Amino acid sequence: MNILRHSESLVFLSLPFSYRAANGTPADFGIADFDGFQNIRFLNLGGCNLTGEIPAWLTNLKNLSVLSLAANKLTGPVPSRLGTLPRLFYLNLASNRFVGEFPKQLLRLPMLVSRSNQSVDHDDAHLELPITQSRQYAGFIGQQLNSLSFFPREIDLEHNNFYGSIPTEIGRLDRLQNLELNHNNFTGNIPAEISNLRDLATLDTSENHLSRQIPLSVTSLNFLANLNVSYNNLEGQIPKGTQIQGFNVSSFEGNPKFCGLPLPNECQAIKGIDDHDVENNNEHQTHGFMFLLGLDSL
Repeated sequence: MNILRHSESLVFLSLPFSYRAANGTPADFGIADFDGFQNIRFLNLGGCNLTGEIPAWLTNLKNLSVLSLAANKLTGPVPSRLGTLPRLFYLNLASNRFVGEFPKQLLRLPMLVSRSNQSVDHDDAHLELPITQSRQYAGFIGQQLNSLSFFPREIDLEHNNFYGSIPTEIGRLDRLQNLELNHNNFTGNIPAEISNLRDLATLDTSENHLSRQIPLSVTSLNFLANLNVSYNNLEGQIPKGTQIQGFNVSSFEGNPKFCGLPLPNECQAIKGIDDHDVENNNEHQTHGFMFLLGLDSL
């Protein structure tokens, strides 16, 4: 990294699994006052056995669009300044040791909200990246990725130790395509504001401690192609909608109080409410019958 730090024209750097020191490699690479990589657009340091916190110099890379730090041993909070990077639209922090509540600073990422500069998207489409990457650890689709436009707008926090609720402010990220929060310790409900993410194609909240019902508003997510809410504490009826009930059973299993398609267990009528309705119906029918008898006697 010391050799590359002064490469002012460097826009692409991918070094997955390149640092395998037995005791780990400091995430800042032991470099103080790092001021390089100011033009870099793509940075992949996945699987490099990095330790410690995300270095401050990463939050100064104003041109960074794609960042993967997956499959390391990073700890501590996610730096608040990471949410201010004006071009960042793909962030993969999966399979680390982060602890804390959902990093709300990421809800401010300019490229994931509607008011972002559309001309930036146009620039990304023309940046050639002749690479092929495996999905495993690096977080990239195994295909020829010849421009930044092939990468989805994504936040991946899976396999960490994040806890607390999923903030309702998640609805601000209305340009987000993939949200992966699985294998954490999130609690509370899936916020109804998730339906504001009109471009959402992947939502994975499996292996958490989420409760209550899936909000009915998720049925309005017309581009949702991958959904997994398995192994939580969710309950009630699975929302009825073509794209929701069309998912595999495995997307919903591990929630004992779930019912409705595609699960085999049917939803039972709520005892008391239906009985009360039947009683009222019988009462109305009796009154109607007595009224008719009264008319006949006139």
